[in-house]
Amino acid sequence: LRFIIKFPIYFLHLWLPKAHVEAPTTASILLAGLLLKLGTAGFLRILGSLNFIHTNTWVLIAFLGIILGSFCCVFQRDSKSLAAYSSVTHISFLLLALVFISIRGKIRSLILILAHGYTSTLIFYYIGEFYHTSGRRIIYFINRFFRSRIIIGILFSLTFLSNSGVPPSLSF
Repeated sequence: LRFIIKFPIYFLHLWLPKAHVEAPTTASILLAGLLLKLGTAGFLRILGSLNFIHTNTWVLIAFLGIILGSFCCVFQRDSKSLAAYSSVTHISFLLLALVFISIRGKIRSLILILAHGYTSTLIFYYIGEFYHTSGRRIIYFINRFFRSRIIIGILFSLTFLSNSGVPPSLSF
């Protein structure tokens, strides 16, 4: 049950964007790439003990997390906070796939958590590179940074699209 603390569900992890904003880039990378996967392992361990009534509750929490997390992403100015809220929304999709107690749901959720592992890590890495170069994390200034470094801009766009779930990515 201790691993579930690291499973970022919207209502339980409103502290997560603040932790990412305050943490250095390497800590954000480790938190998004490794520690949040331990929460998924913990949730997989207790999934067999959930009954149908609890499953409906988790589905409702997942849907509300997707909707509210997406609205929080729209109004963010800080790029690290935006990446953290999109991570919480991505994990809500994972929770939705995981709650459907079937082998296909578990396999899809494992693929989704692997996809989240590399996309969120890369997004925090690119945001860290932007911050170390310009000293800012405000989204408004990222456009100018990516125009001057076109390769990093293309890679960031591909990573962000992979996080969004476009068809050739694992998140799809």
